[in-house]
Amino acid sequence: MSTFAEDCLAGKSVLITGALGAIGQVVVSALIAHRATVLANDVLPEEQANSLAEMHRWPSARYRYMRADITKSDEVAALLTAAAARDGYLIPPPKLPTAAARQVALPLGGW
Repeated sequence: MSTFAEDCLAGKSVLITGALGAIGQVVVSALIAHRATVLANDVLPEEQANSLAEMHRWPSARYRYMRADITKSDEVAALLTAAAARDGYLIPPPKLPTAAARQVALPLGGW
């Protein structure tokens, strides 16, 4: 098993959908542990999301929650707008099935 430097994701921002489910919480914790800034998305009420963040001790400087139902296009648009406003761009995942597909930073209008 390889190990990563504790700060290997410093300066990187990540949008995670389903972030507050069981697996999502583990992913968010790992990203934050490696110094990433996380925009967590789920359908939980804000109070419940805040409670989970406090329980995990996710630092508010590197954790932000945005409730959105990703099955609704208007909520997805608002989520992506919030992510783009924060970082200025989004990097789409590689196209499948080629894992080595070139990633391109796109302004929000390019999605």
